Amino acid sequence: MNWSCPKKAEDVFLKCGLRLDNLPLVYDSQNLPTTEEKWNKTVFFSKQFGSYQWPDFINVVVYASQPQLNRKPLNESEKAIVEAFENESFYNKWIDLLLIEKHDSKEVNDNTYLLRNFPASEVIFNRVTKTLADLLKSRKRAEQRLAAEIFTGVSKGTKYIGFKKLNKLWSWLAPAVDHLYDHMNADAYSTWQNCIIDVLHRDDTRRFWWLIERLLSSMTRPAPTAWHQGIRSQVLLATDWRETETRKRICDIAWKSLPKATIETQRLGVSA
Repeated sequence: MNWSCPKKAEDVFLKCGLRLDNLPLVYDSQNLPTTEEKWNKTVFFSKQFGSYQWPDFINVVVYASQPQLNRKPLNESEKAIVEAFENESFYNKWIDLLLIEKHDSKEVNDNTYLLRNFPASEVIFNRVTKTLADLLKSRKRAEQRLAAEIFTGVSKGTKYIGFKKLNKLWSWLAPAVDHLYDHMNADAYSTWQNCIIDVLHRDDTRRFWWLIERLLSSMTRPAPTAWHQGIRSQVLLATDWRETETRKRICDIAWKSLPKATIETQRLGVSA
């Protein structure tokens, strides 16, 4: 739908940044879409409009409370894709090949469209999310790298599926990602950092409030090693203008952690 943008407040000192007209778009921990009603009333969009000026209209996803557009029937090629990935033997071979690739490759492939383009297939959704849950428990380099790739695909590919299903998904996925950082493999860290940035930096972070709140709370929790404590401090960048509050919360945690940062890896994490 075309969302009619608010009028820019002209009688303010700041011409860019946070203003009364764009405050409804910022990440506000006191006003997150934590219920289905709030979620359906929230306007989500990833474009960087609003910080300085507005267009007349922005094309956004229609509110979930309103009638949804039904996608066109699957063509023959799409039916073949769904049939292949619903085949358990084919799917398992695909995962095995990806794991072989991840032993030496840091390249991240985008699996977003598998879930986004075929939302009607519960078999594919359940199979992919189960694989992700299993991989997140692993301490092996290849499996953690593949977990990052599938995490990106699940996060970006399911953001339009409705609050109830998303809430059920993130209720286990956010804690699982959080616990992964307690046993993160050093060789998989860069892959995970790139994937977290890809998911959060290019989208409206209110879509992923489950993950953000979980990662923020874990920054104050003791980690197994100084290195793991350091990477926890860097997991959220919060550089977008809509993430001002998140950045402030990260800085507050960093200042409180500074007196205890006696090892170089901890200091580097705090300084980031």
